[in-house]
Amino acid sequence: MNKTIALISGANQGIGLATAGRLAREHDFHVIMGSRNADNGTKAAQQLQSEGLSVESVQLDISSDESITHAAEYITQKYGRLDVLINNAAILIDGPKGNKVIPNITTRQLFDLTLSTNVTGPACLTEAMTPLLRKAKQRPCIVFVSSRMGSLAESLNPDTPFYKSDYKSYDASKAGVNVLTANYARILGADMRARVNSVCPGLIKTNLIGYMEAGDTPDRGAQRIIEMVTLAEDDETTGTFSDRWGKIDWGTSMSVDQITKNLKGGSSLSVSGLDVFPSPVLFSLCFPLGLGARQWHVSSDLGDSTASSGADVIY
Repeated sequence: MNKTIALISGANQGIGLATAGRLAREHDFHVIMGSRNADNGTKAAQQLQSEGLSVESVQLDISSDESITHAAEYITQKYGRLDVLINNAAILIDGPKGNKVIPNITTRQLFDLTLSTNVTGPACLTEAMTPLLRKAKQRPCIVFVSSRMGSLAESLNPDTPFYKSDYKSYDASKAGVNVLTANYARILGADMRARVNSVCPGLIKTNLIGYMEAGDTPDRGAQRIIEMVTLAEDDETTGTFSDRWGKIDWGTSMSVDQITKNLKGGSSLSVSGLDVFPSPVLFSLCFPLGLGARQWHVSSDLGDSTASSGADVIY
């Protein structure tokens, strides 16, 4: 096959489905649509095939090693290569104001399930597809679909959507996705000139967030993903975190004054700082984009209360 071959996880609905359709329709890709539920994947693929688009479905549950292995074997036997991998599948099971979507789920279960699906799953899928990406007909491309909610800078910004919502496990998982992006950009970039980027699609009306009215369309959510997987061959964009409006900060460059400003009224703040100068190897691992590293310990005394809280802020 001469077409660019792309695999998208979670492609039977929402952003994944929109991305599959647009890549096949506008860029003449052949898209393999991964779907946890095989029947739903088949129906979604048939919907696009009825338009004459070059797509097919494969059963793919990123929480199952067996499913990932079978998908890799299927692509190996049929095509022998993969050009593009889009890690799109994810779950959000935190509930508004801390109410869990799954009744009676414990905090440990909530974090285990979220991190296993949103971080471990994409890592396992990427590892399984790496041998196929090595055989790509062009520079291999990997996109991790992330969220502003996984940015340290944005999580401390009161203007960020869901700033007041309790999505701790989801936010933590997307921060993990961003670290995966940075690591794969460094490792696979040096190894096989792969371009690896993280993309936030924005607030989109999908089943993930219950089709919130404030959300944009899945087609709009797919825009930046498509831009990242259709870069010119000589474009060196890699190791980035962005949305369709531009670059997103990985960490936080908030000043002490800004942190203080975000604390509740009546709080006092004491800060001690420590410059961090890790070894070159550790620095390239933790700060691949050349970001400065400074660690502050922030403790606040809450009004007249004797209670205090402390946190390390690294940027």
